[in-house]
Amino acid sequence: MCDNTQFLTDREIADFVSALDKDQDGCISYSEIEKGLDDAYKELAPQAKSHQLHHEEREKERHEFLRGLMPSEKNRIPSDDFRNTVKTWQIPSMEQDKQAAKDEDDFMQNLPLGRKLRAYWEVHGPTYAFMGVVVALQIGFGVWQCYKYAAGPQYQAAFGWGVGFAKHAPERCTQPYSSSC
Repeated sequence: MCDNTQFLTDREIADFVSALDKDQDGCISYSEIEKGLDDAYKELAPQAKSHQLHHEEREKERHEFLRGLMPSEKNRIPSDDFRNTVKTWQIPSMEQDKQAAKDEDDFMQNLPLGRKLRAYWEVHGPTYAFMGVVVALQIGFGVWQCYKYAAGPQYQAAFGWGVGFAKHAPERCTQPYSSSC
């Protein structure tokens, strides 16, 4: 298996570091990393569960994790040093996924109409076929009952004229006390 994972580019790392550096002083502080992590947690998991680092019972592990992000024990480091530290993490770049998604969209838009219709039928065709069979059977049984009732005097004698009227009259004529018939 060939692994052609592309890691974060310098531009992506620079964007990340500049987003962390809220006060634009050229240094990344522990509190800025902590705020960035808190913002990410608020977006991803607003209600902290006990196994998540932002749960109040896991404050010690959270502090150790954040300290692990800093390359030294200082509370502030220059942005360039932090940029180099982020490079060593080898985080996969989203650009590769974005490009793959764009290529897939372009491929789907350039497909011939016949192939799109065939694909649509593969997914939705059984549903339409089943609905067609159900409707055909309903119509077929309705016509069969109508024919049997109209052609068989024994059915007319047994059920009277009301069955034929109820089955074949428009709905507005079957409402009680309707003056529209």
